[in-house]
Amino acid sequence: MRKKTMVLCLTILLVGSMSFAQAKKRPIDKGSFNVAGAVSFSSSSGEFYGDEAISSFSLMPSARYFVIDGLAVGLDLLLQTDSDGNDTETTFGLGPAVAYMFDVNSPSIYPYVGVGVAFGSHSASWSRYSTTALIFKLGGGVAFMVKRNLALLAELGYSIESYKYELWDKAESGGTFSVSLGLSAFIY
Repeated sequence: MRKKTMVLCLTILLVGSMSFAQAKKRPIDKGSFNVAGAVSFSSSSGEFYGDEAISSFSLMPSARYFVIDGLAVGLDLLLQTDSDGNDTETTFGLGPAVAYMFDVNSPSIYPYVGVGVAFGSHSASWSRYSTTALIFKLGGGVAFMVKRNLALLAELGYSIESYKYELWDKAESGGTFSVSLGLSAFIY
């Protein structure tokens, strides 16, 4: 009986390891994991902006898991600071995201589209009140594989931001077109 149990366990282990050992051929295959990030910085000055320069810094990491070939689901994070002189505003958001990467029969180019929603907060150094933020983002771009597991990202996006002010019980919204560059690491 003990010998049969041992043979059964070894058979299950062997079959399981064979199915796990089947190497994924592409970074967008089911079961792959993706960690990406983009950083942006801008600075504006001149007569139009008054006496003080305006600077903005954004950090946008994401993590996704491919649930089927090409389709990844995960989380996006946004951290943005804007400052002009002595005033600083900070926006923080976190939310679900979905992306589809197309297989164009090239091992080094993967076009993609994606959508995400971030829920968060917006605060300003000049106010003790915070606001809630809702950000909806739609984008598309291309991942250029520079190594087996590393890609450069180029993306065009559009986001709709809505801020609800705690003090005034009012909301404001606006839209932003963006161009971003980033890096993406694939584990497969």
